[in-house]
Amino acid sequence: MNLPDSAKTSVKDLLKHVYDKLFHPILKIALKKGDIRHVPSQDQLLEYGHTLPIKKSESSDDKEMENEPVIVRFYSRFYRSVIFMNKKSFLGSKGENPAQLQTRTTRSSTSNLMIVEDLTVMNLKKLRELKEDPDVEKAWTLSGKIKFVKKNNPDTVITY
Repeated sequence: MNLPDSAKTSVKDLLKHVYDKLFHPILKIALKKGDIRHVPSQDQLLEYGHTLPIKKSESSDDKEMENEPVIVRFYSRFYRSVIFMNKKSFLGSKGENPAQLQTRTTRSSTSNLMIVEDLTVMNLKKLRELKEDPDVEKAWTLSGKIKFVKKNNPDTVITY
């Protein structure tokens, strides 16, 4: 996420930026769909957050790090799950027609954003293996559990 300088040094500014640019629009979609009764404020939604340093691209001449990953902790598992359920409506998905997005934001403003679970090393390794497996149609995580669908049985979701 492209962060303003103040968000790189202040937890309060970081949480405000992430809430305003990412979570608030997703929660407005959830409200419109009837998934929630009201949109919680940033102070009600996010407990803590921080950035993770990333290695600079060797081919990049930029001195700045681009799109530092941000980890946040939610106060409520309910709202966390609402955000995960509605993230595709805001961010879109690979191969999606940008005109199908249900928000007024442009595709370019969200194309480099992802919302993912913070997985253990073992679960992340297994998820990557499943995504590369030619027999697996798709693989994802839900509340830390790995789920996947095989190509030969697309109606059955398997939990690992």
